[in-house]
Amino acid sequence: MQHFTSLLNLTGDRLYKVPLLVLYLTDGCNSRCISCNIWQNSRRNMPMPLVENITNQVNRLGVRWVLLSGGEAMQHPEWPTIAQ
Repeated sequence: MQHFTSLLNLTGDRLYKVPLLVLYLTDGCNSRCISCNIWQNSRRNMPMPLVENITNQVNRLGVRWVLLSGGEAMQHPEWPTIAQ
């Protein structure tokens, strides 16, 4: 998880606040929208340990909003846990 915070700190030793965190949880999607082809890809899900590591740091990073995204975020097999 150190890599995540180091990416946010490219200009020095200060950790800057990040107002919005977008978590791309999954490529899974059950829609077949004309404007999107994500449903054609093989389904990949963000591993739960990574989700937990990132979400455990949101307060320290000053995150005020979290957007759960991806193909269809609720298709992630751990969705009930993530939503809590």
